[in-house]
Formats: sequence, C-alpha cells, structure tokens
Amino acid sequence: MRRTRQYFVLPALPIASFLAGALYLQRGKAPWVDECYTYYGITHETFGSFVDSICSGINFSPPLYFLLNWIFQLIFSVPIETLRIESALWISLGAFLIFARCAKLFGFLSSFLGLTLVLLQSNLLIEQAMEARHYGMFFAASCMILFLLPSDAESNSSSRKTLYFVSLLALGLTHYLGIVFCAIAGFARFWCLRKEGPKSALPLVEISCSAILAGSYLALLHKQSSHLNTWGKDNSIEALLSQYLGCAAPLSVLVILIPMLIFLPHSTSQNLKQPDIKNKSLAPLLTVSALWILVPFFFWVLSHISPLNLFQERYFIPKEAAFMILVSFGINKLKRRFGELKPLPARILLLAPCLVSFGIFTLNAKRTLFSLDPSVNYHHWLLIKKDQRKVIGEKSLGYQGDQHFLLTIEPELQSACTKFSSKINCMENDNLRLLDNFHFISSDDELPKTFDIPHSMTPAEHLSENSPIVIRTYFKNLP
Repeated sequence: MRRTRQYFVLPALPIASFLAGALYLQRGKAPWVDECYTYYGITHETFGSFVDSICSGINFSPPLYFLLNWIFQLIFSVPIETLRIESALWISLGAFLIFARCAKLFGFLSSFLGLTLVLLQSNLLIEQAMEARHYGMFFAASCMILFLLPSDAESNSSSRKTLYFVSLLALGLTHYLGIVFCAIAGFARFWCLRKEGPKSALPLVEISCSAILAGSYLALLHKQSSHLNTWGKDNSIEALLSQYLGCAAPLSVLVILIPMLIFLPHSTSQNLKQPDIKNKSLAPLLTVSALWILVPFFFWVLSHISPLNLFQERYFIPKEAAFMILVSFGINKLKRRFGELKPLPARILLLAPCLVSFGIFTLNAKRTLFSLDPSVNYHHWLLIKKDQRKVIGEKSLGYQGDQHFLLTIEPELQSACTKFSSKINCMENDNLRLLDNFHFISSDDELPKTFDIPHSMTPAEHLSENSPIVIRTYFKNLP
C-alpha cells in the first residue's frame, strides 16, 4: 500500500504543479491567430462543413484533433479557454505515462527525477500547455507510443499491440510529422530485433500504420493547400541549440551528481560486475528515444541543403518525451555505479533536483507573466487594461477590463463571436451611448456610417509610425 501511494502521490506533485502553473498563465494570455484557426476548425454544425474546413488547409494538419473536438463541441460549448485547458491535460497525461514506463524499467527514484527535471524545465511543454492547438495531443500520443513500445517480438499481448497500433495512428493523424516518428519506431525495433530472424524482426505494426497514414496524407494533401505555413522559420545554429537546451537546464545535472559524490559510496568491483538483465529489453526503447532526439537535427540539416524548411520547435515536441526517458536512464546508470542508496542520501538525491526544478519553473512562469504584462506588451495592454473601456472597430473585438465585447449590428456575427470565447459579450451601436468613455480603434481615418453618438472625440492617433491603425478616445458630453 505504501509503495502504491508513493508511485502515485509523489509524481502527482510535479504534474499538478505544472498543470496549475499552465492554467494560471493561460489567464493572462490573449488569443492569437493560430488559436482562432483552431476554433474555426472545430465549430461547424454539420459534418460536411467540418470536412470542407479540414480540406481547405486553413488548419494544415491531419484531422484527428479537430474531429474529436468537433464532436465534443456538438454536445458542449468549447471556447478557446477550454481548448487551452485540454492542451495542458494532454501534456500532463503524457508525462505520467512516461513516468509509469520508466518506473518499471529504471525504478521509482530515477523515473521521478527524470519526470521532474524535464516537465518543470521544458520551455516547449509549458508554452504548448498554454495554447489552444493540437501539439499537446501530439505529445500525449508520442508518450503513449513509448509507454506501449514492445521490448521484443513476443512480449506484448494482443490488446496491448492493438493499443500500440492505435497510438501510432493517433500520432500520425495529429500532425504530419507524426509519420516520421512512427517510421523511426519501426526502424528502431527492426534494428534491435534483427538477430532474431526476419519474421520476428519485421515491424508489421509500424509498416501497416505507415501505409495507412501515407494513404491518408495523399488524400488530404491532394485537397489541402497551406495558407499559413509560408512564414520564415529560424534555422540558425542558435535555434538548433535552443531545441535541446530548452528541454532542461544543463547545470541541473550538478544537483544530482554532487550529492552522489558527497554522500554515496563509490562503486566496488562487485557493483560494476552486476549484470544488467534488462539491457536487451531496453534496447528498442532507448534506440527510439535517441533517434527521436535527433529528429530536430535532421530537419535542421535538411533546411540548409534543400528549399524545404520545417525547422520549427513545436513540430518536434515528441522529443521531450524521449528526453525524459534518456534522463531517467542516465540517472539510473549513475545510481548503479554508486551502489545501494541509504535512506538519507536517497532523500537528499530526491529533494535537491526537485527544489531546483520547482525554482526554475517558478522563474519561467514569472518571466512569462512579465512578457504578458500590459506595461511591456501593447497587444495585451489593449486586452487587459482595466481603467479604460475599449471598442475596436465595427464588426471587430473590443475590450472593457476583462470583459470582452463586440460592436456589431449583425445577429449572425454576434452568435459566432459569443461562441469564440466565454469572455466575449456583444454590444450594439446604440449601447455605446451609455458608456462614459471608451477607445475606438479602426484601420483608417474614416468612421463607420452607423457610428453616431453624442460624445466628444480626441484627434486620431496612429498606434505606430508606419501603422494604418488609429485610435480615438471618446468622452461622454456633460450636460
């Protein structure tokens, strides 16, 4: 009972901290264009409209994430805030699956440290936990693959193999690069099992899945055209380094190594000769993890030798799961070299990295909040500032404190925008007469013809030197 409680309560601490931090940071983040396209991709009344949306390429992705959320929104209201919570839950679930797999292979201590060090320090995971996008589900599907990955040709039951096949399909149907990670899993298993004979080594599950995904991709890409993925992507050496240094702070290894050097006995010859009975069964998992880690490097090289540039950090989020496994494995190897752990050194080894990881997570959260603060981010100033009432153009979004409203006279537009976010309230033109003051932001110097209210108006002021956007402040005329 005590061991079961340890396996579930202690890992819940970093996962719950990550989830709570992500939910708190989501409150200060304004919706951005990709999230708006996500919302568009799932809010359709009929299946035909949904298919037309997917085939349009406005969301240049396979349909699984959008299909599941489209079905869900037929029953419940799904604003952007709910989609963000879903992303954080997907990542939390995936992290727990990685811990559960590592705990069986490397023991509780190594797995807990691997989970904590990566989950609480990964920049990519916390960024995607704040987004209403499909990358959280992409991460969870990759974690499910690593959780179910067969260690040999005969180790898995038929139900487990079925779940593994479903996980491979889910990964490939969530993002187009999913087929790359699926193919790597098949190659790694073939390579590790090749000595058992061609029949045992042949990765039929991965081959079947890749064939289905390839056919699905051809059908989708024949109709889809990327309207959005034409922006430049940074493929500098600094961007490559950030792909890996953003997983966890390199100096974190010191808070594990130093306690080992101080408190733990050096390994004796007897310890060094202890056979590792799991080496053979570990080979497929470690090989897949190592190759997944190298995927960003491969696409970085590809971006320099060909016109194809897909080097974008969030496209490679499965590498975070692989990094958790490799970190857990490395800690386990170190622990074996230093011999058996006594209770006190074990607690120190457990506590020190956790404190450092929680500290780094808190610091990153504070840094993120600072970047979203209205005083340093003009966009968020428009969204969050509470001492002004704001109206942004006709048929555009406006904000009054943390209550969003829309100035429009079209009922259909009102209905669509109230579904977009739970914070949006519609406002008709006549209701502006009741406001004491507000801002009006438009794309040119002309006011809408329907805009006729008894307020005094300040001169139009451009938001920036080259911007066509102007802002006016209105004050209600005193009697």
